[in-house]
Amino acid sequence: MNNISHVHIRIIKHNRKKKTVIQGVNTEYNANILRFFKNFYCIKGNIIGDPELGTVIYLDGDCRENVARFIDTHHIVKRDQIIIH
Repeated sequence: MNNISHVHIRIIKHNRKKKTVIQGVNTEYNANILRFFKNFYCIKGNIIGDPELGTVIYLDGDCRENVARFIDTHHIVKRDQIIIH
């Protein structure tokens, strides 16, 4: 477990397409989360360093519940630290 206060999982619309944005995950887990969703769900995504938000993960489509379940199941953070917008 890490000492992060909260992980925010939200959806945004970009060019009429939905994207899931994951913010607040410890950077050592970003590549593993992205790799899992790319391989298991065949979802495109990338990791971007944002000056305001820090490092965030973008995934195509609405996969907020799947991301929350993955983060909780793999003990990246506790379920009560995950905020789904």
